[in-house]
Amino acid sequence: MGTRIEEEGSELVLNGEKTWVSNVEHSSAALVWTKFPEGLGSVVVEFDWDGVSVEQHYENMADHHQTHFVMEDVTVPEVNVVTRGPDG
Repeated sequence: MGTRIEEEGSELVLNGEKTWVSNVEHSSAALVWTKFPEGLGSVVVEFDWDGVSVEQHYENMADHHQTHFVMEDVTVPEVNVVTRGPDG
């Protein structure tokens, strides 16, 4: 897992990418699993945040779209943290 979230002062900053994510074109946010300093966790990332970019949509044989999106220095509010800690 290459997606990581770091504490920078009082902010949580997320960096990484996700590939083969379904239904992004129909969504405004995604649940993203990431590594926190203390272990695995998950956060809700909204696609209109600064630092979030949808790079490419892939269409497969079932006419189902999948997407690659990148998160670069994305500030995540604490309220968007779903799970955090050694057990995820």
